[in-house]
Amino acid sequence: MPEGLLRILMIAGTVAVHLGLALALGGLASAAWMRGRSSAWSGGVRLRAARACRLGLALVLPGMVATIGVEAVEMSDGPWRAAGPTLAALVVDTHYGHAWLVGMAAWLAAALPAWGRRGRAPSAATLL
Repeated sequence: MPEGLLRILMIAGTVAVHLGLALALGGLASAAWMRGRSSAWSGGVRLRAARACRLGLALVLPGMVATIGVEAVEMSDGPWRAAGPTLAALVVDTHYGHAWLVGMAAWLAAALPAWGRRGRAPSAATLL
């Protein structure tokens, strides 16, 4: 695979992770700011905040999968289909893989409760 394409995919995965984090934290901050307000405007803001938070959490997951996959392809120095054993070794034997596992577990722990609360704004207590 051309190095230029791998670099673009790695950057795209990193952008997805950072954008997702910004959306999730912005949604949580907006929901916290609107807590206790009872106007029609604040209800709309809380709904948009919940959607932004869920979108952010959903955006991080494919971004994280893309970054670890691209890193495995880069390490294997071959095509995508030959990167499977390298991916397993990357996740099990390296600090990068261990950190990736911890990060993925944390995002899944945060995302699952947020996706289960349809129509309501997420709260910090729900996501922690």
